Amino acid sequence: MQRQSSWFIASKRGIIVISIIIIVTFLHLPLKTNSFQITTSSVITTTMIPHDPIIITSDSDLATYPGSGSSEDPFRIEGFNITTSNSTGIHITGTTKYFTVQNNYIEADLSCIYINQISENTAVIFNNTCKNSYASIWLYYADFSTVVNNYCENNYRGIFLDNSIFSTVINNTCINNYEGILIKSAAFSTIYNNSCTLNTWGINILFSPFSNIINNTCNYSNDGGILLSFSDSSFIYANNCFNNDLYGIKLYNSDSSIIKNNVCSSYNKWGIWCESSDSINISKNKCNYNKDIGVVLYLAASSIINNNSANNNYIGIWCESAKSSFITNNTCNGNDNAGIIVPQSTKSTITENTCNYNSKGIYLYYSSSFILITYNLLQANVEYGVYIESDSQNNLIHHNSFIDNNLSGTSQAYDSGINNTWYEKETLEGNYWTDLENNSFYKIDGETKNKDKCPLDENLERIQSQNELVLTLTIVGIGIFSLIILYFILKKKNKRKDNIKSLQ
Repeated sequence: MQRQSSWFIASKRGIIVISIIIIVTFLHLPLKTNSFQITTSSVITTTMIPHDPIIITSDSDLATYPGSGSSEDPFRIEGFNITTSNSTGIHITGTTKYFTVQNNYIEADLSCIYINQISENTAVIFNNTCKNSYASIWLYYADFSTVVNNYCENNYRGIFLDNSIFSTVINNTCINNYEGILIKSAAFSTIYNNSCTLNTWGINILFSPFSNIINNTCNYSNDGGILLSFSDSSFIYANNCFNNDLYGIKLYNSDSSIIKNNVCSSYNKWGIWCESSDSINISKNKCNYNKDIGVVLYLAASSIINNNSANNNYIGIWCESAKSSFITNNTCNGNDNAGIIVPQSTKSTITENTCNYNSKGIYLYYSSSFILITYNLLQANVEYGVYIESDSQNNLIHHNSFIDNNLSGTSQAYDSGINNTWYEKETLEGNYWTDLENNSFYKIDGETKNKDKCPLDENLERIQSQNELVLTLTIVGIGIFSLIILYFILKKKNKRKDNIKSLQ
């Protein structure tokens, strides 16, 4: 059966549905998942009725079950124990009436529940236990469907939305599958408040733009908690992804997506990994205590890494081959290697970050160029606050606070690059250095023997050198002397005028 509405009509309806879901989510209100009631009177018990596999191919087949097929009183397939070696436990196709599949226990070879090519917004799959199948719950061309409160264990795929746009997957538990939840070619879907544990991938979103992945728990996965690929303009919000062998969250080739308020901590290899995606916003995430890197941005442009905590990893933030991107207001403390590492990147800004108690604070290498490093706090790093390798050039470093870095060395910064400048030429303002003492400039370690020629005080205000002070006093003195001379000249001139008037 072909879809009964055009993409335009479906998109218009779906935008309204998704908007309501997101608003309700943020308000922490109970989420109504469809336009008709979900019957919850039955529960799965040992008194469930053993039943042969069910195949439904028409509305008349549905009519043999309780209900009227309306949105208020859907047909109900419920209370069955179906354990079979057949390919499917319950298969429904070619229907137009409303129905629910609920409160069943099913084991089958290919799929426990397989729904395909039905009228949109007519299916709810609720409170079933599905085990030992290829895809325990599989929806194919079943737009605007709802899968809620199911338990899926020991399957290859727990829940599989396949070409089923504007669908919702809510409050399900998926344990010990290869993929807990797979969303493929199902744009505008919402995956909300699911628990995916001990899978290879917790949630996998593929070719599904405008997806919303919200408030899920994905932990103890062999590969990763959440994977989003080829799914532009998606929203990954408030998920908990911890103790995964590789990725907490991985995003690939999914432009204009937002990763916000997630917790990707505790022994993932990488907390958040974004690759080959432009205009990405990674904000307000907690990526701490991971085995390798807290946040990775790789092969990206015009992206933002803002207000994240990336503490106590091997590396806090890694931004490689990124162009015109911003690393702002992040906390990167206590990392074994560096707080922020930027290789092979250009025309990007690193500003207002806190990088304390790392081996290095901020590290540029592999030909990073035209990077602006400004207004960062760099304190108590074992080695240098900022380290620039030999092939990085034309970078600008000013208005940073260097506090007690590299205490065993002679400088808090290192530069062996080309044409890097350690002060702002327009304002002649450089950086604050706690070990400046009474010097008029600050020496930077490295082969280039660079200097901060315009160091600042602790308030990031300009410190005048002795020569500048002498010059200023000289100019002031000349000015005062000139005013005195002018005063006497004018006084003498006025006296002559008075004498001439008296003679007249």
